[in-house]
Parts: sequence; structure tokens; C-alpha cells
Amino acid sequence: MPFLAEALWRRLPDLDLLRVGGIEPEHLHPLVSEALFPALRGAVGPPGPTDPTPVRVRCRGEWHEVGFRAGGLLRMPHSDEEQQRERALRAFGGAVAGCFAVE
Repeated sequence: MPFLAEALWRRLPDLDLLRVGGIEPEHLHPLVSEALFPALRGAVGPPGPTDPTPVRVRCRGEWHEVGFRAGGLLRMPHSDEEQQRERALRAFGGAVAGCFAVE
């Protein structure tokens, strides 16, 4: 008679525990839970990075606080006109400093 390893034919203890209510699907090993209950798959992996904290930047003789908004856009204490002018200056190869160097 050929030999068959026990791991190939024995009933898994996880299945018995689930059947009698001794364990919930959320408490199974993640790989076992995903194999037995693919519809219960939740967020996988570590949490995403947090937004960086605002930093203080010396800009034209003043201190400004520069940070990130939701969506990753830079929040600056300058008007839209100033921002457009500085971006044009950078596009033409000019030197930028202060808040605009952080951008």
C-alpha cells in the first residue's frame, strides 16, 4: 500500500474551530482567512504615510509656515500672482528662494 503523508489527508484544525464557533474568520492567519473567505479581504499591508508637519521657512526677510494640504498640494502664504511669477522665473532658469524653493 502506498504511503500518503498525514498533512495531505488530515482535516485542518481551523475548519473544525470555525464549524463549532471556536474562532471567527477575522482571527485566522491572514493567508488562511484569505483562502477560505476571499470576500472578507480588508485592507492589507501597513498604514500609509502621514502628511508631513508644516515647516518654517525664511522668505524675503520673514518667517512663513509651509505645509501640505490634503491631496499633497503645497500650502503657501503667497498670492496666486506671486506663485505664478516665481514659477515663470524658475521655468526660465532663474534662482528661487524661500517658500518657492521648498515647492
